[in-house]
Amino acid sequence: MEITTFELNINRLDDLRKYLCNEFSIGYQKTNESFFVLGFEEYYFRSNSTQLNLIVATLDYDMIKIDAIGSAGGSGLFNLNLGSEKNFINKFSKVLQKFKDTYKIP
Repeated sequence: MEITTFELNINRLDDLRKYLCNEFSIGYQKTNESFFVLGFEEYYFRSNSTQLNLIVATLDYDMIKIDAIGSAGGSGLFNLNLGSEKNFINKFSKVLQKFKDTYKIP
């Protein structure tokens, strides 16, 4: 399992949720005015496995705290993920940077 935490100094939680839903093929969504959870599966050819990716965001006053979680990407006897969990974190980081650029967030 690979987990990374990000922080955004904004309170536009719903804009972030909508943006992420457009970037990823979301299969699960739970949301209210102070948090959201997005979940989806992604197939990785190199490890021949399906991985669960989760994005959990909470609004804390004027700051959004985000946990990006890539898990269960391994296969085989030794549960090797061949970097698929880290790959999701890197991909999410790039999408988050595009969101920041779009909304001019420092």
